[in-house]
Amino acid sequence: MRLFPDIPLIPFCILISGLSMMGPAAVSVLANEHTVAREFFYTGLLVTVLAAVTGFAAMNRPRPVAPASRLMQIALLFAALPLVLAIPLPVVVHGTSFMDAYFEMVSCLTTTGMTSLKPAVSEGGAIFPLPAGLVYWKAQTAWFGGLLIWLVAAEIMAPLGVGGFEIVSQPRRYLGRRRAVSAAAGGARLLAYFYFGLTAALWLLLFAVGEQPFAALIAAMSTLSTSGITIDGGFSMAGSGIGSEILICAFMLLALSRLPVIACRWGTEPTELRLDREFGLAAIIVLAATFIAVIFRYSELAALRSWEQVAELAQALWGTVFTAVSVLTTTGFKTLFWQQTVIPLPDEFINLALLGTAAIGGGVATTAGGVKLLRVAELLRFGSAEIRHAAIPSSVPAVSGQSSLEGYEKAVLATIFLMLFVFLLAFVGLGLGIAGFDYKESATLAVAALTSAGPIPNAILGPAFSLNEAAPVTKLLLCGAMIFGRLELLALMTLFNPGIWKRQQA
Repeated sequence: MRLFPDIPLIPFCILISGLSMMGPAAVSVLANEHTVAREFFYTGLLVTVLAAVTGFAAMNRPRPVAPASRLMQIALLFAALPLVLAIPLPVVVHGTSFMDAYFEMVSCLTTTGMTSLKPAVSEGGAIFPLPAGLVYWKAQTAWFGGLLIWLVAAEIMAPLGVGGFEIVSQPRRYLGRRRAVSAAAGGARLLAYFYFGLTAALWLLLFAVGEQPFAALIAAMSTLSTSGITIDGGFSMAGSGIGSEILICAFMLLALSRLPVIACRWGTEPTELRLDREFGLAAIIVLAATFIAVIFRYSELAALRSWEQVAELAQALWGTVFTAVSVLTTTGFKTLFWQQTVIPLPDEFINLALLGTAAIGGGVATTAGGVKLLRVAELLRFGSAEIRHAAIPSSVPAVSGQSSLEGYEKAVLATIFLMLFVFLLAFVGLGLGIAGFDYKESATLAVAALTSAGPIPNAILGPAFSLNEAAPVTKLLLCGAMIFGRLELLALMTLFNPGIWKRQQA
């Protein structure tokens, strides 16, 4: 799990973090934010030197190769690396505690996109936006977290058969549990090039359709990482046109299936593309959302008299499609036509639809969070088979491509994960309730943290809602929820399985 063959993972990631601080320093210089630029530059220089010394001291030592050991390293990395990433924030944003900075960086690294920072307000009531260097730092951190998730899924989750890969048919056929370290490193580099190329392509396309270069870069990094981070720090993509939304929606589709990562890493077959259940279920969900929107707008359909009305209806339906894809991938971008989309819908229905769609989540081996489409598809398939067998007891179950026993085992694993997810949801929601949040706020924050859909609270609770005044214990609880939701409790529980470590020593 190391792109560089001689430096251990954690010092290497800290070294990369220090070097990457030069990016927001350069952005701050271009934006005439020289105080912010100095803070990022000096902090990055210090972190780079310390990480380099530590990394070189640990070079050429025996390193863990087994997936279980690397999964433990990744869990420690998600908890410890934000301590380094948060160092510049208290100086950059005055009045920000280190706890707020740590929460912000955990949210970014896990690609959640939840924020506790509030723009500064002058005595006259003028609102000052966050510095451009800080916005870039958040988007860049989330982008790096998205790349890390791709690598973790390919090099750790897949060999262990967790993270959704327990549902994949015959995963050993193309995963290969015991690959050479050099081959794994080459595959990791290939995934990194693919991820970088997609980001650069979206950036250039957004710039070509009229976006400002900086806004296009933030949108591109936030789309590929599904973090939903925007320049204004809210739920909206202000300033984006319909062309930008179409491009963003097209690239968000990559987070609906495991096949892009699998095809890049191991190759795939045409039949896998045609029979992909994740894309199929996602299409059904988006079409169902559009159909419901049409039902609520039946009176408008009957009263169409001009092309202007047709255009407004088309914008509302497109807003439904874009929002459904955005929330399903746990990105959380809001369409430019949000008001036209939600006008005829009850608030309770909108809130429930957003939370439910985010809970379903995106594809396996993607940056999207949630329960995952493949698990939901497996539960639906098995549930329909059981209902059919209960209605016709003499029928013979027909399961294509797998035995009935294998299908039953996959359904059991999907059910176990769903139970663990509901348990964590209840635990986090109860903790937030004890901390003083009401039921709506607790449920919304718990779902947003566990599904990595951080922008959702702004849509449900309103832009005035903020975690800035929340207690440090509450923010630590949400940090833990974001890490557990990102790495999945079922995957972390494998670390307590003695059989994993025995196979590692063998």
